[in-house]
Amino acid sequence: VDALDVPRPTLFDYYTTARQLERVADHAVKIANVAAQLNADASSALPGDLSSLAEQSRDVVRQATSVLLGDEDVLTAYQTLEDCDDVTDDITALDRTLYENDATGGYHLTLVLDSLIRTAEYGGNVAETAIQSAARDGTL
Repeated sequence: VDALDVPRPTLFDYYTTARQLERVADHAVKIANVAAQLNADASSALPGDLSSLAEQSRDVVRQATSVLLGDEDVLTAYQTLEDCDDVTDDITALDRTLYENDATGGYHLTLVLDSLIRTAEYGGNVAETAIQSAARDGTL
């Protein structure tokens, strides 16, 4: 560990982040599997905001990781937490709408939406790690 010339707390932050990113990857695989199961009729009924919400979930992860790696300042981590809350609220609202309208392929879409929420939340966890790291390092 000493040969890496990285402080142990920073290594632990990287380890924690790697675990969160592993979970993000698991959900990406789940989304891909669900997409493969959807037939042509169900895919045409996909809500237009789904792509935007997926991009927003990925952005939460990207931003949080950038802060932890030092590419962005800690204020970005706080903004990322707000973005995480916003996108999870939007996804939950879409899920509710799909449920109320009994949308075609609703079960599959619910699985995708759940994975998008979890992806954003994992990004939020990375942002929290970045904030804790900044507090520990005195760069807050």
